[in-house]
Amino acid sequence: MKTKLLFLLLFVNLINAQTRYLEVKIKDKESNDDIKSATIIEDSINSSLFTFLEEEKVTYGFKYNHHRLLESKITSEGLKRKYKSIIGSIVNNNKVRLLETNNKNTKYASILFDFDTEISEETEYSFKLNPYDYYLQTYSHEDKCYMFTYNSQTNKLCKWTFLLDGSYKKDFYDLKDNYSWVNNNSKNHFKEEFQKVNNKLPNNLIVTSKEYKMYELKDGFIWTLDDNIDYTLIIEFKAPEFDPIFTKIFQTKQELNPKTSNSYLFDDKIAQITSNNSYLNFEIKDFESKNVIKSFSITKDETIDFKNGPILQEGSVYSFGNTRELEKTSKFLRKISKENNGVSVYPQNGNYRVTIGGIVELSGGGGMMMPGFGAFPMYQVGGFTMSFNPAGFAFGSYSSTGSTRIECLFDSEFNHLDGEIKDNVFDKITKYKDRMSNLKADNVYFLNNKVLFGFYKPYYKSYELVLFE
Repeated sequence: MKTKLLFLLLFVNLINAQTRYLEVKIKDKESNDDIKSATIIEDSINSSLFTFLEEEKVTYGFKYNHHRLLESKITSEGLKRKYKSIIGSIVNNNKVRLLETNNKNTKYASILFDFDTEISEETEYSFKLNPYDYYLQTYSHEDKCYMFTYNSQTNKLCKWTFLLDGSYKKDFYDLKDNYSWVNNNSKNHFKEEFQKVNNKLPNNLIVTSKEYKMYELKDGFIWTLDDNIDYTLIIEFKAPEFDPIFTKIFQTKQELNPKTSNSYLFDDKIAQITSNNSYLNFEIKDFESKNVIKSFSITKDETIDFKNGPILQEGSVYSFGNTRELEKTSKFLRKISKENNGVSVYPQNGNYRVTIGGIVELSGGGGMMMPGFGAFPMYQVGGFTMSFNPAGFAFGSYSSTGSTRIECLFDSEFNHLDGEIKDNVFDKITKYKDRMSNLKADNVYFLNNKVLFGFYKPYYKSYELVLFE
């Protein structure tokens, strides 16, 4: 009895140490099944908050107003089990439609939650993507959800517009006739899913080393493709038409052969790196003008004077999944040249925390190597597409990078700063989580520029959202 009381007091103290943002109570929950996943959606127009808690065969939906007061709820049997990957949402007033797909991204369905009538309605779409169609990504905006696919036979990009009533339409963009961005140095564009990146959060190299990335904006989004060693291909989609606009940001000319390259968007800037086993070049450029703001380069015989701390290698077969330190720059360059290189820039306390390095990807697209987990698919954890919630994936992969990397600290003008790098918001959530036990459906969400950590408490039949600054 004393042990239970002590645990309860500890739990209360932990909650009180952070700001409780919302507690979702499932008062009509009859089964003993745990909640296995949670989806949080915000209506950007009126700041309503929709929370969907899913157990094995039942989905509980809740609508909260902008004061976070419960207005209505729905209990639904949900979609068929083959549709368990949420890829998009459509919100209008008291209705939410979730767009879902199967594990292969070939068949699609949606479910409408009507919080006025407190009923749900399922729609299974008759279309199916063929082997020449590639699912790329979705973008939810106001009362529509846009899905993009690419057909390798016709070389056409297809924009699917899904509406709240369950209908959809298609628009095509003929890339072959209208764009001349493909050259012999490029790989096969548009044949893999774009990784969504929230650049307001910490992102490790598992996320940023991807060659195909997507950055969501308030009124549009940007795709970046780094499968060409000479430039980053930028494709901008702006509301309301969301037609693709193609530009290139070239890497600074270097005599690197062979070499690998990558980029990362943040604020109004772009970071680009090129490297091989004897040289690395790292630059910060203004995104609009493409002018170089700051440039750093190292050779294998030089020390890295802009890093804060040692060269780290995680997940090595030689270190049995632990972290070890590398002494020589030549080893660092040799390691990341054999891997997918990447860079991550995170604004922190008026400065910038930068991670540079590489990460091993399994052949055949099996996923990234993560210590203790083997192949970790970039796009999926459990039954849900993590790209729908890039904050959740960024946090889930944050502590297990399987990378070779350096950490750096710069001021607002990208002058190197000495000193120890302080904890970021993910470090704080990790410490908070490590002091708790038996968490269910825990995840991280980024809503209205707020970072929330959510978890299910089986004893109380409630889902807790805690705010982290």
